[in-house]
Amino acid sequence: MSGTVFVFNGYMLDPGQRVLTRYGTPVEVNSRYLDALLLMLEHPGELITRDRFFDHVWKGIPVTDEALSQCVANLRRVLGDEAGNPRFIETVPKHGYRFIAPVETGRQKRAGRAITFPRDWQGAFTLIAASATGGGLAGVAGGLLYGLGASPDPLKPAVGAASFLLVMLSVNVLAAAIGGFG
Repeated sequence: MSGTVFVFNGYMLDPGQRVLTRYGTPVEVNSRYLDALLLMLEHPGELITRDRFFDHVWKGIPVTDEALSQCVANLRRVLGDEAGNPRFIETVPKHGYRFIAPVETGRQKRAGRAITFPRDWQGAFTLIAASATGGGLAGVAGGLLYGLGASPDPLKPAVGAASFLLVMLSVNVLAAAIGGFG
């Protein structure tokens, strides 16, 4: 599985995981501020108006210009940027902000491997048989443990142990078969 990530000057923003890292180390950022940064990274070099920030980040919640100013000030602090000498976020007075650093987009590989399914009936049958066998063995083991454990005399199984064993076996085989079909 992979997702789009934004990379700039040692930072990487993974929108899918909602995490900002600097050289692999997570950087703590408020959720709304992360949304604001993501908006700018999706449109590098473009002017993002105050109204667009309000619509995208605060989604119709009434806030003042001060909330946006605080958001950008916090992002600058986190990124080590300065309003007077910007490396990342440029202020366009009375209009909005622009992300000025070069931004690269890429695909982030996720750990794990893809799930594969058999392409022919023989492979499917093998998978279902293996699943049913595993489920059946689990049912037998569970039934035996329950039957022997529930008996007051360990040498004499409880009265319902055999029927419980059969029910557990049937349920597990059925669950394994359904699981095998996906």
